[in-house]
Amino acid sequence: MTTADPSQDARRAVAAFALIQAAAARDMYTARKILGHWAVGSDAATFAGTLAAAAALILRRMTAGDLDAALRVADDALDAALQVQGPKIRAA
Repeated sequence: MTTADPSQDARRAVAAFALIQAAAARDMYTARKILGHWAVGSDAATFAGTLAAAAALILRRMTAGDLDAALRVADDALDAALQVQGPKIRAA
């Protein structure tokens, strides 16, 4: 996701990777600070797109560039999330 300001795009990309790192480390203080800055107002959707791209890049690197393996990992994660959160979604 890009805007007319390359330096803003770079800051957003670094923030996306920092958020993933904070979440992996269970550092919710840092994660909340990042989200509080980037995931608000008109920039929220752009940050969400940047975050998704960062996560996809990490998956691809973890699977040595094997797209099929990256998709299997993402599918497994989605299945796990649906098993845990699915009943809550259906109940709402």
